[in-house]
Amino acid sequence: MAVPAEPVPDAFALDHSALRYRAALTKLPDGDGRERCIFLFRLSEGTARCGLGESRPTPCRTFPVELHEGALRISAEGCTCRTWSLDDIDPEADRALLQVESRAREAYIGTVRNWNAYVAAAETESFAYPDFCRFLLDQYTAAR
Repeated sequence: MAVPAEPVPDAFALDHSALRYRAALTKLPDGDGRERCIFLFRLSEGTARCGLGESRPTPCRTFPVELHEGALRISAEGCTCRTWSLDDIDPEADRALLQVESRAREAYIGTVRNWNAYVAAAETESFAYPDFCRFLLDQYTAAR
């Protein structure tokens, strides 16, 4: 997904232009004019479930909880599957997951910053998204 040219810390370049991109999961029409995550499945009794199960990424595990100025809050913005309440969350577990997510996000932003510097210094005119993905894999593999 292309994003505006103003600095977005997790937006990556593919060439020397100011255009930047962000990776995102595909959304599908939900039948009521809204969109849903491609992995959200509606069950026969009307409930919804993530198709990734225990493999879902941390942001999905903590949804709809977010940290706002150090405090937990529910923000189910864009959610089409149900209404959320404080009874649905485990504050201690969610806070720990959100802290892990925050550290992972900062690491990703650093990797994107390194990629963007690589692209800016490269003599190559442009790169493709698979090039960026290979760079990510190399960086994360080296960090282990």
